[in-house]
Amino acid sequence: MTNLKSIQAYQQQNRQVYREELTEDTPLGRVKMVRLVLGRAIQELSLAHHAVKSNQTGLKLSSIASAYALIESLIAAIDPKPSPALAEQLFGVYEYCLFTLTKANLENDQDAIEGVMEALKPLYEAWTQIEKELLLAAA
Repeated sequence: MTNLKSIQAYQQQNRQVYREELTEDTPLGRVKMVRLVLGRAIQELSLAHHAVKSNQTGLKLSSIASAYALIESLIAAIDPKPSPALAEQLFGVYEYCLFTLTKANLENDQDAIEGVMEALKPLYEAWTQIEKELLLAAA
């Protein structure tokens, strides 16, 4: 029993440290947060795709709603100051995703869900690379 309590305490401490890293108002903290939100959105889309395929309406609805909310949070996080052109492009991608998710939800369209995942994957990969570069620069 003591071993389990030690493991739980260790996990809690790590979650707290990670939470602090993510909420840090630093370039690395912001990059981590965007990467995690994109990753979670892709996971939710994968669940939605499976749900449509297996005719699980409840799972489809909750997964699409989660992905939609995550993408809306990405839109809210866009800072146009450093690069207005990049911000406009990101906004366009995210708006496409929201529009397409609405269509996918209404029409049970697996291809539309796949299209949104394909639009987000390169962004996820780019943010992952940026995070690696920032970590290397900080080392």
